[in-house]
Amino acid sequence: MRRQVFATLAVACASTVTGCGYSVSQTDALAAVEVDNCGEHYALTSAPQRVVLLKNTATETLNHLGVLDRVVAKAGAFPAGYFDNELASRVESIPTLTDKVNAGGHLELSAEEAVAADADLIVCRTASITPQTVPGVPVVEEEALCGGGSPQPDFIDVYDHVRFHGQLFDRTTEAENYVADLQKQVSQLPGISEHPLRVAVVYPAGGTTYAYGGGSMATTVARYAGGNNVFADVGNRVFDVSMEDLQQPYLGELVPKRTSSSRNDSACPLDDADQDNAIIRHTIDFLHSESKARSRCASSR
Repeated sequence: MRRQVFATLAVACASTVTGCGYSVSQTDALAAVEVDNCGEHYALTSAPQRVVLLKNTATETLNHLGVLDRVVAKAGAFPAGYFDNELASRVESIPTLTDKVNAGGHLELSAEEAVAADADLIVCRTASITPQTVPGVPVVEEEALCGGGSPQPDFIDVYDHVRFHGQLFDRTTEAENYVADLQKQVSQLPGISEHPLRVAVVYPAGGTTYAYGGGSMATTVARYAGGNNVFADVGNRVFDVSMEDLQQPYLGELVPKRTSSSRNDSACPLDDADQDNAIIRHTIDFLHSESKARSRCASSR
């Protein structure tokens, strides 16, 4: 039963959300907002109308808020398996600036290319796209990736993420409805188990495999699903691990998070971690829909 949960879990969070510190205030009846995000203050005269997505993490949120049609361009990896068929089709129709990522899964896009889309909002920072490199255009990011947020994230951080975007796009009612739906889904998860299945959540990237530790949402997700992250005692959000670390006899479930550059659902990059089928593998990503966790490269004992 617990394995089934890991294979079909409706997880209400993007993997990058590890804690929030958003601040948004309505300033007048014309939907102007003032936004504090990652140390920057933005005064917007109206809700954004031309959005560029540099990461897939806000896609479900924008869709539920009814503003996905304001996305004029996207960049990076938006695997169809992350979304249901209808949303995948809508995402596919959004023009792509580039899907080129480096070995670590990070987007390769210049500030000039992002600005060329004539955006009034950019979602996600990169090494080359920051408030300093694109002055005049708000660049919002998950607070945790800017050094803020709580040391141990929980679903309340996800709800803050949704509410932040609801305020930003003047869709507060839709945001609250979505939060209520997510809270209902979370309330139906198994929760802490007396005999939790021991799991590791990992991210294969090029020649390096990263694991998610106690400072990541992965630990919370595992707990709500009736499992226990074997790397929960590591304070880092993410760190590199060896194949030997993943072959420990007490490890019951290996959960590779789909890599940003993954294009082949049939490929399992961690086959060498399980020479004798002692580990059950599932691909899972921490987004917003019941269709997200896919048993892509699972093997049964």
